[in-house]
Amino acid sequence: MDLYLTIEQPVQCEQIIQTLEDRLEKISNEDDYAFSIMNELANLLRKHDNLELASQFYKKALLCIKRRYKTDYLNHESTSKVLINIATVSYLLQNIPEALKYYNHAIEILGKISGSQRALSNPSQLLPLLSEEGKVHMSLANLLKELGEYSKANSHISTALLKLQAYGDEVEEIDN
Repeated sequence: MDLYLTIEQPVQCEQIIQTLEDRLEKISNEDDYAFSIMNELANLLRKHDNLELASQFYKKALLCIKRRYKTDYLNHESTSKVLINIATVSYLLQNIPEALKYYNHAIEILGKISGSQRALSNPSQLLPLLSEEGKVHMSLANLLKELGEYSKANSHISTALLKLQAYGDEVEEIDN
C-alpha cells in the first residue's frame, strides 16, 4: 500500500482503506496485528493532520482490542494507549467533552493496571505505567486549566507529582 496516497490523497485512498479494513476483519482475533495496523495508520494520519480519519482509526483500534480481549480489555495497557490517542485527537479537534472522557477513562485503566503490577512487584512494568499516569494527569490538568477549572487542574497536577514521586521511589528501590 502506498502510504503517500493514504496521507496526501485521501479521496483516492478510500478503496485502499476499505480493502485494509476488510482484510483486518478476517485476521484472527487471537493476535494484536489488527490493533497494531489500525493504531499505526491512525498515528500516520494524525502526524499529517488528518485528525478526523485518525480518530476513526483509533476507535477501530480500540474495537480490535475489545474483540481480542473481550471483557478483559480494560486490563491491558494497549487499551489505555489508544484511549490517550483518542483523547489527544479529540482535544486537537476541539471536542473537549470527548477528550475529557477518554483521558479520564485512560487514567482509570492505568491506575488499575499499575495497582495490579504493584501487587506483583514488577518494577519493569510498573515504572512506565507510573510515568504514563503522570503524563495523562498533566494533560488533564492543562485541559482543565484552559476551561478555567483551576481547582480540578491543581488536583491533577498534585496527582501527577505523586506519580512522579512513586516513580522516583521505585527507581531508587531498584538502584539499592
